[in-house]
Amino acid sequence: MENYPGSRRDERKKWNSAFILPEHRKRINEFYLSQNDVPQPALSSDELEELNYAVLQYLNERCAVEITYYRQKAIHRITGYLIKCDPISGILTLQNLGQDFKRLLLSEVLSIRLSSEVEPK
Repeated sequence: MENYPGSRRDERKKWNSAFILPEHRKRINEFYLSQNDVPQPALSSDELEELNYAVLQYLNERCAVEITYYRQKAIHRITGYLIKCDPISGILTLQNLGQDFKRLLLSEVLSIRLSSEVEPK
């Protein structure tokens, strides 16, 4: 069969992707996307106390902060001013530098620190 001119195989290819079922292709894509997933870090009780203290301090000072938070299997950062913290509903409201308001769940927040990018208001 290898003597026929049209039967040349490319040894670099292990299989042809044209023969994959759509369901399999979807699962393969989901697998590759899940490789970038980050598990949610667990904060210790000391870290939670420091976070609580930082929220209260930066709310009173009205200074720019950088918040690191976990959402949708990834870690994100946002810079802005803390506006409000509602411990009953567990929501932290901040105004980012684009003047938009952003709400974060307190359970999503990983760290809060002063931002070095912005001058104080």
